[in-house]
Amino acid sequence: MTITLAQLNAAPADEAARLLDGLYEHSPWIAGRALQRRPFATLAQLKRALVEVLAESGRDAQVALIRAHPELAGKAMVTKTLTAESTNEQSTSGLTNCSPQEFARIQQLNADYNARFGWPFILAVRGPRGNGLTRAEIIATFARRLENHPDYELAECLRNIHRIAEIRLNDKFGHAPVLGNRVWDCAELLARHSDPGYAEQGQLTVTYLTDAHRACRGSCSAGCATAASTRCAWMRWATWWASTTAPTLPRSAC
Repeated sequence: MTITLAQLNAAPADEAARLLDGLYEHSPWIAGRALQRRPFATLAQLKRALVEVLAESGRDAQVALIRAHPELAGKAMVTKTLTAESTNEQSTSGLTNCSPQEFARIQQLNADYNARFGWPFILAVRGPRGNGLTRAEIIATFARRLENHPDYELAECLRNIHRIAEIRLNDKFGHAPVLGNRVWDCAELLARHSDPGYAEQGQLTVTYLTDAHRACRGSCSAGCATAASTRCAWMRWATWWASTTAPTLPRSAC
């Protein structure tokens, strides 16, 4: 059943908590504290409240939240004890259909990651559009993040947790992030011109004044001649973003 902000704002505390059940894995206290900040004028305001609650909770609570999450393709999936939300997400990404080789690789990555950081690897496996990353993208991201500094990786886990919660919240409210999807459309369009050495790895990298940058500029110019001004603005922003971000940013990052 799709819910509305009016319904959430008007609901008694217990009912409101039930409406937001399952946003954060085994951690209803986050939504509970955010609901104390009602009424919410927009869905974005509710999302911000959820982020602020966790940011204000301190490192111990944040690590406990991370540890409340199951491993990807881990014991909980095998024993079918995942939450309904996690079951849907891991199924959408195809983790329930791993080959023996993929399953073994993920198990090794799980063990290595836990040994290095002391908490499970967290990734919003439904991806930037909510349709699911591929198993290859998940494994590549897993291996890449294993090299991160612990402080950076803690922040990355929390970012992905909020992304997971955002997707679940969008589902509850029947909300489609139209502008966000438009940004990804532009990024995918421009990614055709990614610099050599990165394009082959599925990475979007456009260094200033390279051939890739000139090609992106040409795409934007052509697009502005035929598209609405809003789309042009997004394409210009995407070009700037691609030329200023770290050169190893993968397109599968969420």
